[in-house]
Amino acid sequence: HEEGIKDLQQALAIRPNYELGYINLGIMQAQAGLAPSSIQTLTKGLEHHPKSSKLYRYRAISYFISQDTLKTHQVLSRALELDTHYGEAYFLRSKVNFDMGNFQEAYDDVSKAKELEYLLPVGYFEALERAVQRP
Repeated sequence: HEEGIKDLQQALAIRPNYELGYINLGIMQAQAGLAPSSIQTLTKGLEHHPKSSKLYRYRAISYFISQDTLKTHQVLSRALELDTHYGEAYFLRSKVNFDMGNFQEAYDDVSKAKELEYLLPVGYFEALERAVQRP
């Protein structure tokens, strides 16, 4: 990852408006165990692309890796304000809501993800149904 990280940093120095570069760099940093650097990179990308739901989504994943549940939830909510048809973001926020003990909100989010035809892990929807005691 080290070489790829350096290459993307150089690319962004040359072309600072390169949205995909911020996304890829943020992903690489997160995969390398550098979640704080990933958050910084994706935040910088959002300075150039403040309406990018994808940048928000990957930033939320970096917060999730950092175990900052509240910030993860906030950032995913922002991603969904920008793109209400983002099934994966609904699913991820459902997981965060579940971890926070917000079972009804988790169920609502996963229902929306399912409605948008996002492919859910086997049994996840049913587990949430049981958690909120729906028939």
